[in-house]
Amino acid sequence: MNILEVAETTPSLIEQLVAVWEKFVKATHLFLSENEVEEIKKYVRADKVCRTASRIAFILCTAVMVL
Repeated sequence: MNILEVAETTPSLIEQLVAVWEKFVKATHLFLSENEVEEIKKYVRADKVCRTASRIAFILCTAVMVL
């Protein structure tokens, strides 16, 4: 496993992290409809749930550990 420190949060980085988040949500939250995932994704992308890219990365690491 490689751990990278994020020096700058860019729109590209956020989109990449959100794409990984979406993949994990669809794999682990089968009870959510596609519309519900899209609605939640708006909050993730708008930074209302995750304040920084490192927070998103923490959530993703937690999801990987659960799998």
